[in-house]
Amino acid sequence: MDLLEQKKKFPEKTLIKNIHKIYLTLALLLGALLAIGMPFFNEPDGQYHYIVSSQIAGLTTNLSHYGEQTIGTGVDGQVPFYQDNTRFEEYYLQKIEVMPNSKLPRATELPSVFSYNYVGHLIPAIGVWLGYHVYPSLGVMITVARLFSVFVCSIAMFFIIKRVKKGKLLFAAVMLSPVAMNSFASLSYDAINFVWVAMLVAVAINFILDEKIKIWRILQILVMSGLTVIWAKTNFIIVIPVFLLIFIGKLVGSKKERKSRIYGRTLALQRTFKSKYRPEKNRLLLFILVFLAVIAAVAALIILGARYGGGLKVISLFLTTFTYRHNGISVAVISQSLLAQPYPEINFVPLWLSAVWLVLIVIVTLSEEKYVESKFISYGTLVLFILAVIAVYYGFLSTAAGNGYISGVQGRYFTPLLLLFSIISGHKSFKLKLHSYKTVVIALIVIAVGSNVLLLVDTLQAIL
Repeated sequence: MDLLEQKKKFPEKTLIKNIHKIYLTLALLLGALLAIGMPFFNEPDGQYHYIVSSQIAGLTTNLSHYGEQTIGTGVDGQVPFYQDNTRFEEYYLQKIEVMPNSKLPRATELPSVFSYNYVGHLIPAIGVWLGYHVYPSLGVMITVARLFSVFVCSIAMFFIIKRVKKGKLLFAAVMLSPVAMNSFASLSYDAINFVWVAMLVAVAINFILDEKIKIWRILQILVMSGLTVIWAKTNFIIVIPVFLLIFIGKLVGSKKERKSRIYGRTLALQRTFKSKYRPEKNRLLLFILVFLAVIAAVAALIILGARYGGGLKVISLFLTTFTYRHNGISVAVISQSLLAQPYPEINFVPLWLSAVWLVLIVIVTLSEEKYVESKFISYGTLVLFILAVIAVYYGFLSTAAGNGYISGVQGRYFTPLLLLFSIISGHKSFKLKLHSYKTVVIALIVIAVGSNVLLLVDTLQAIL
């Protein structure tokens, strides 16, 4: 490597080492902005998340005094207070009335400790309790709880990004998206689930980069997998099989290395090894796997089509999941609520912002260093990601309450799973790579700041 190449590499390595610091600075600033500025209950099922958090804190609140007659979702109840400039008096000066759980119209019982619903609301509950002791009004309690959630989640992500060995920029990008930042600045259980999935993927990446399979790493994975089954949102359990893929990939890889050393002792044995594992056989194996996957997909389509109105209907409803609803409301289902809009019907952020974030994620993955040796691990992870989407789609297709597609703002349930693309695109045979890493970091900073500010402005403008 000549002197010019060394100079180019040095700033990039320095920048990579400081991504966690850049993330923390932006996360705390943008998180505080959203925590203080966004309307209350702007997150999906916002009223419900507050009630559960207040129940855990022993401060179950009568929301009817604040214009909320049901424990539902949305910000409609706040619109009059914004428009007549009485919001501060209504929410910040009026003290709460603590009431028994039995009198609530919804969530009359505390959720089980062994559920994501309870664990996901622990941090907001602590924040609600702290806010109550600052001043016992709904506004103070929610604002303090939001700020506390932002602080805890941002600090946790700071250490995760610092400790993960590869893919740091992708972690920062996903967790600085408006969907992630608004979750951190809310009382939703999504926030801690995002952090937990990030930690799982970080452990998986570090497991890939371990030179040997270590006992302590296996124990760590087993403990985290067990906790995931007990306390994480159900659709995030799909991350657990990734550990199995990595284990198998590393096991097979180490066996091949041992064989390679044995066969490499003589030139004749080397040639035998090469002929035995020639590319033609690999291509044939890949063709067989693809053929079997196509057969399985066609069979599944026929079975689902027979049950749910035909194969074409199943396909059209699946495509609707990523485009628009059929009921005349031009609100994207997953494509908008994946990264750019936490709640499209409330935020009114322009549609092009979703495209900007999707392009940014692609560019970020292309700019990262390649580190995965096994195609089995990368392609297997891609299959698991696709299965995660299909599993949720099937759930909506098969439930009587569903419309046959993934309706509502469910994109956020796939947001942390985007971190898996570090493993998917991280295979060394994936040749595409952007060399201007600094430019990508600057683009991330500009887009993160601009989009989160736009989220706040457009949400408030829609109310006012």
